[in-house]
Amino acid sequence: MSKNVKKQHYIPQFYLSTFAKDGRIRVYDKDTKKPVYPSNIKDVACENYFYDLGEPGKRDDFAENEFSKLESVLATSYRESLIQLAAGIAPDEHMGNLAVLIAFTLLRTKERREWLLKGMLESANQFFKHSTTQENLRKILQESDQALTEDRANEILDMVKLKINPEAEALIHLGMLFQDPRMFESIALAILNRDWYVLHFTQDMNYGFWISDAPVVLFSDSDTGPYGLGMWASYTNIAFPLSPKFCLVLGGEGLPKDPSEKRTISVVPCTKEMVDGFNFRQCIQAHRFIYPCTSNTFLLRRIIKNCWGKNHENE
Repeated sequence: MSKNVKKQHYIPQFYLSTFAKDGRIRVYDKDTKKPVYPSNIKDVACENYFYDLGEPGKRDDFAENEFSKLESVLATSYRESLIQLAAGIAPDEHMGNLAVLIAFTLLRTKERREWLLKGMLESANQFFKHSTTQENLRKILQESDQALTEDRANEILDMVKLKINPEAEALIHLGMLFQDPRMFESIALAILNRDWYVLHFTQDMNYGFWISDAPVVLFSDSDTGPYGLGMWASYTNIAFPLSPKFCLVLGGEGLPKDPSEKRTISVVPCTKEMVDGFNFRQCIQAHRFIYPCTSNTFLLRRIIKNCWGKNHENE
């Protein structure tokens, strides 16, 4: 692979290509709400030098090269899984690599980076605003300037706004991915130890499952209260479309399970209403862009509106 690839994808191109036609994929922007438009998969779910570290001309593209090596392995299992599913065969032997693909896709996106940075900044601000921290900083300010009053020191501290240097964002994100491989392994194991189902949609050749710029969807059929959706929580389910006709759904009921227990995939038919429900989840959890298998913007907006009303009556 050549050095310093400019457009670096946070969703693998081999995955995007399955939802594209002739290398072009339909795109809907949640922010602008403009009509669905076609785009080359080379230009979606990517940013310039997204994973590179350092200044232009001196960039370290270690992460992009390592991701490329992993993708070449995962792409083979992914494509073979689709071939087997199309032939009516459950791709049980590829479950391990599919679990890695889901974990890999979940952790590397722009949405996950911003989630990580937001959490770090919130924690830093909580520490900064803590009474003990404020007292210690006030003492340091007054010791450095004997004429500084306590009120003035407090005013200075109130003006301080913590921010993350944009040049450090990639470093922080990659630190999460590479510094502790046990976290990645833990997530992959939490995925593998679920009940595996593949939903197969055959009713409409011109319709199917959609994806987004955050295609790994966590959801629950019950109220999670203040606890949110955790990877190891038994009430957390995972949806990951494999193609417009197949969607992998991982049920958390019964977790934790014995890791040595053999897993198999159950392939089950699904209705258009079920597809609409999973497409709605993609729309809601998308970071910004949705990649629908339809150019009908009205249909897309109607599904979001109708499903939102059914599933979020209190919001």
